[in-house]
Amino acid sequence: MHLEHIEVVNFRGIGRLLLDLEAETTVLFGENAWGKTSLVEALSSALGARPITEEDFYRLPNARATIAQRLGITLRFAGTETDTELDRLGWRDRAGVLHLSLQWSARRLERGRVRLRRVFLDGDGLELPMEAAEAERLADRIVRSHPLIVFRELRLAEWMATPASASDRDLRESPTRAVQRIFERLLAVPHQVHPEELARGLEALHRLAEQRPDLFKPKADVHPLRRASDMAETPLSLQDGRSLSDLASRAGSGMRQAALLVLVGAMLKAEAVAQSGSDSEIRVQPMLLVEDPETHLHPIQLAAAWNLLEQLPAQKLVTTAHGALLAGVPTRVLRRLVRHPRHVQVHPSPEATPLDPIDARRVAFHVRTHNAGSLFARVWLLVEGETEAWLLPELARVGGLGFPLEGIACVEFAQAGLAPLIAFADRFGIPWHLVADGDEAGRHYIAKARRMLKGRSAARHITALPDLDIEHFLWNAGFEDVFRTAAQGRVPPDAEDHEIIHRALKARTKPGMALELAEAAGQRGAGAVPSLMRHLFGMLRELARQA
Repeated sequence: MHLEHIEVVNFRGIGRLLLDLEAETTVLFGENAWGKTSLVEALSSALGARPITEEDFYRLPNARATIAQRLGITLRFAGTETDTELDRLGWRDRAGVLHLSLQWSARRLERGRVRLRRVFLDGDGLELPMEAAEAERLADRIVRSHPLIVFRELRLAEWMATPASASDRDLRESPTRAVQRIFERLLAVPHQVHPEELARGLEALHRLAEQRPDLFKPKADVHPLRRASDMAETPLSLQDGRSLSDLASRAGSGMRQAALLVLVGAMLKAEAVAQSGSDSEIRVQPMLLVEDPETHLHPIQLAAAWNLLEQLPAQKLVTTAHGALLAGVPTRVLRRLVRHPRHVQVHPSPEATPLDPIDARRVAFHVRTHNAGSLFARVWLLVEGETEAWLLPELARVGGLGFPLEGIACVEFAQAGLAPLIAFADRFGIPWHLVADGDEAGRHYIAKARRMLKGRSAARHITALPDLDIEHFLWNAGFEDVFRTAAQGRVPPDAEDHEIIHRALKARTKPGMALELAEAAGQRGAGAVPSLMRHLFGMLRELARQA
């Protein structure tokens, strides 16, 4: 069975969190304060050895900082297994899939004591009547069958460091034990693992691949056909066609082999813990939790590590702040988390309508691949093209608003199309604001955005320039001299404004003119920023701080 849903209530920094998981990989992203560490600790308390203490109870956001009296961690599993003992604990859907819900329910007592119960819930969330001892026995079985493996850091470079002395371990130890031992030493004291010891560990990995092919059999085909829909869904492929067994069978001590040694060692350790109870025939289905794998890795190392992680026969839950990694997984596995005063919101919701294939392709190219940083923004400022993308952040800076500091990202829509970007932003809970020209195309964009407001205020999401375009707007807002200087010697003194603007743009190009206008605004100070722009920047600041 795999973990399909997590509910956390009143645990450390999380007031309430409901999170649906994919059967193979789920990738979480958001700002640092969304509760990542609390979620890791909640899972470690449920599926690992971490105890629940009084310090784990949520402090309510009120004047007295009241500590919650109860907390709960509920894990719902799903699978197609036929098991009489498990069948009586859960329920089956119309497709015959078994669902099983196990809750860790804790209550604060006096003098710092905590009472913890593990109970099974039915499909309506009600406790199943059961003797406490029997519930504990069955809960132990579920926990042992889903061991949690947590990687908080992937320091590939340190695993290859050269230490002072070699180990004199028994060369006759089993490959399973040898891999486990090197794994533990690489995590604990990577600088003390001698190259000879690492080489013996890699040789043990080679023998283990022959003895335990099940450990090296990937969950997915390593030579998949990349269909057009797959490319739109996962724009960056981080697979190179080399399987785990291929890497395990190679000689040498390359970084990938060392990484594989550690990952397989973790799987073996989890398997050993799971089968340490009375039921030695228990089927082990590990949960691999990887926290920010990019922290200590060069992008090339990250791609190599992800290539290995994706092939491991374990369910994966990954947190990241790396744009390339988000582009290297299907859109359907992404979850954006946003903290609110009493709960953590997960986007998209399970009921959200997926993007159609054409919109998915456009977003994949223009956002996920070439503007991945915007996925971490609090607000999207939707602008038509390069001119606005250069000019508006600089005008905002002059006016006292730093886009990067407030989490505001300019996203160009001219090539991607406006509708796909709004649909994607809404799906992942990213507030947006459109700036459109006053020409016919701008009116078309505004009409399209209005149709996608879904009851939201147009004033908070749309700014219409009163002039033909951004250049004419700034001409009328006091920057006429900048255009005349740029077009000097090219037009007669009595030329009309549109002709002067046209000549200036021809001399400087639109992006070049945007930079000169931004420079002029910087020289003149905040007072030169047009009032419409000041209003826009105030709205963006408000949207960002409410996000």
